[in-house]
Amino acid sequence: MPASDQAWEVVFVEDLDDIWVDRTSDFFNTHFPGVFGEPCRPELFRWKLGRSNPAGEGFLALAVSGVDVVGVMTATMKLVAIDGQSLLAAFTGDTFTHPAFRRAGRAQTLARGTYDSDDYLNKSVFGRLIEEVVQQLAERGVDFVYTTPNDQSRPGYSRRGLYVEVPLVSSRSWHRPCRALFESRLPLRSGRVAHKMVDAATWLLQSGRRIRPTVNSLALTSTGPLVDFYEAIDDIWDCQKLEGKLTLVQDSDYFAYRYALHPSQSFVGHLATVSDQPVGFFVTRRITRPNGYSTVCIADWLLSPDQPSGLFASLLRHVIANAEGVHTVSLWSNDREVSPQHLLRLGFLPLRKMPVLIGTNEFGRHLQTSGRSWAMPIGWSDNV
Repeated sequence: MPASDQAWEVVFVEDLDDIWVDRTSDFFNTHFPGVFGEPCRPELFRWKLGRSNPAGEGFLALAVSGVDVVGVMTATMKLVAIDGQSLLAAFTGDTFTHPAFRRAGRAQTLARGTYDSDDYLNKSVFGRLIEEVVQQLAERGVDFVYTTPNDQSRPGYSRRGLYVEVPLVSSRSWHRPCRALFESRLPLRSGRVAHKMVDAATWLLQSGRRIRPTVNSLALTSTGPLVDFYEAIDDIWDCQKLEGKLTLVQDSDYFAYRYALHPSQSFVGHLATVSDQPVGFFVTRRITRPNGYSTVCIADWLLSPDQPSGLFASLLRHVIANAEGVHTVSLWSNDREVSPQHLLRLGFLPLRKMPVLIGTNEFGRHLQTSGRSWAMPIGWSDNV
């Protein structure tokens, strides 16, 4: 039977040990292989939507036709602080529709408030999933809903006014070429010479190059000796000046869940100290892309307030100096976190931009009209 004649319905998976989670994993591996960077496993959804998340359990919403998954959307809970007050937020993503069901098929039941099977919400798997997930989040009392869509899903999120783009918050991917990249692109020894010249130039331009914190690094695993590291994280988080800020809660519970418990990616934590006092931390992971190029990605960071402005630059320099055998060092950043001029002086080049869209509930409308921007490290999004 062609997809145009098939009916589908939306199902919310409450038991993450259910067969639908395995079918969701198979759906991605069959129709969108590599979208998560590695084969999709059921453990990914059990991790980010399950009870280990200190912000609470999330949603796995599926469009199903018989025993087949034909559309997916997730909502991952996040804890956000605004002016020192904690809010429950939800990051929506993983919005994919089976290729045969794009503009094909019909919903088995009419969407709330509709009376015609030809209504958009009764024809569009993507649109219906967004509508029903937003309704479920509202019923749970989630204060803040946002997403970081790709180019394909971005128009769908904006349709019908459910989400609006926040240009002041968009983040950008920055990459700093390393020795391996120069040597792979330039002949003979010229790559090594070019790399040394870039290193020398960026050292002279770097702000705060006299700041030399001690950096201790350790693998973030669920079984690792991380008590002292987590205590330092909480000390740094507790001294943050949150008045006037909208920020992700970055305490030890968040880091343990987001990085140590991640089912498929390995992260390394780095604690920076000055005179034996913790002044900041950051998290890295190594990524090898399908084209063979590799990068050390700076996934997350937090600095103590009132630190010298050159501290972050010195930490970036530390990562660059220790990035052996990779082609680039990368991070996502916007102007709120570190100025583009500082990154350019360190040899970073701007690449892909990531839009940020927010749901238009009461808090979303307030945020939209306030013109407020906020820093957005990678932990805000599970899709980067």
